[in-house]
Amino acid sequence: YQRRVHGGDFSNEQVVEFVTQKLQHESDLALVAAAVCDMALERNSKDNITCMLVRFVNGENSTLPHLQYLPGPYACPNHEGFRTAFKAMALMANLTLGQALAYRYDYLKEQLNSRGWANGVPAEVSEEDVKAVLEFHKQSTDDLSAEERLERYRKLESVGKSITPPDITEILDELSNSFGEGPPDGLDSEARSNWFEERAAASTPAGSGDDEEGRNRKIAVDATTFAKLQALQQQTGGQIPLPFLLGLLQNAMGEDEG
Repeated sequence: YQRRVHGGDFSNEQVVEFVTQKLQHESDLALVAAAVCDMALERNSKDNITCMLVRFVNGENSTLPHLQYLPGPYACPNHEGFRTAFKAMALMANLTLGQALAYRYDYLKEQLNSRGWANGVPAEVSEEDVKAVLEFHKQSTDDLSAEERLERYRKLESVGKSITPPDITEILDELSNSFGEGPPDGLDSEARSNWFEERAAASTPAGSGDDEEGRNRKIAVDATTFAKLQALQQQTGGQIPLPFLLGLLQNAMGEDEG
């Protein structure tokens, strides 16, 4: 890791420690790299974030063909540029948009399962999750024992405050916003695939770029407006994707034209 996260609080030493801890129970470097980026955002980074992890091994498996695809959030389905880029990345892995959404859904579900949050608050909340919740509520944890942190965590629950870790809340929100109740239980493989393909088709509005009307409608953004959008994105810690902001602008312009 080459430099301190710009504008945030995530030093090189902290990144190394974070990665080391993650690798103790996660062998997939893509997931660990994604976790580093997520943590950088939580630590208030206001710069573009890229993370690359390299594992040096003996090379025995270097000649084996492999392809791994880890899609990000399908956050802006109404934005032509975002949807086109998302579909292009899926195509590189020989996947349709529906198959990519299925990958994303299964990944989010696995994250909940691995953390014990698949069925609500777990009976035993990990120390890491307890600490994350306390820090979210602006409570210092540095000088507290594990028992003291857990006691404060339970007090939050007793006064009606959220005791779900912020990253788990984001996963739950994404599942709800992007997939609703999800595919029904008991579907066979073909029916389940069809459910996600229908979900992908339903997320593509008429005139959005996948038809002739949408392809003919372009959004013109001058340099000043684009700079303001970038500044707005940076003020939010980079948590609002630029395509999403452009999509809002496009929708507003469409309403004005109507």
